[in-house]
Amino acid sequence: MATKKKDQMNIAELGVTKKQLLDAVVTKIAEELMGDLERYDFEGEVGRKYLETAKAKVDEIGDRVVAPAVADAIEKATLQATNEWGEKKGKKLTFVEYLVAQAERYMTETVNYEGQSQTEVIARGRYASDFRGCQTRIVHLVGEYLHGSIASAMKQALNDFNKTVATGIEEAIKIQVQALMASMKVDIKTKG
Repeated sequence: MATKKKDQMNIAELGVTKKQLLDAVVTKIAEELMGDLERYDFEGEVGRKYLETAKAKVDEIGDRVVAPAVADAIEKATLQATNEWGEKKGKKLTFVEYLVAQAERYMTETVNYEGQSQTEVIARGRYASDFRGCQTRIVHLVGEYLHGSIASAMKQALNDFNKTVATGIEEAIKIQVQALMASMKVDIKTKG
């Protein structure tokens, strides 16, 4: 028979039955688990999953059904200018024809040296008389592009030139220092 150590007790000495101890342990474990479950946001998690699923389905239906319908409506749409009373004037244009006409108007519009139209100058709070149109927008944009490209190329060429010159100067200095060191004679004299 095993001997009982001095600091060990059996459950009967505690005044608790085996069933009571088991019930207490099970209750404590259940309380801990329920506490963990209560802290877990089931509604939020389910709601997020539901919204993700719904959004994915709406996106899929939109891509499959709505986008082609919108594209078809845009291609078939006709636009016509109206006067200030809503009366139609001018000819009807398809949406594509309208976009092409607007792009042509934008690119051929007269602008100042900053690339601003008279409307843009006025919108910035300046007088219409301040506007001095000197070129079309396309000419201005081409000039800006060329200016940027040439400036970038010149900057790169100058950087390359500076590197080459700096390397040459460094080599020349090294040669001169070596020649100077070779020509120097050091005499050490001791007093004695």
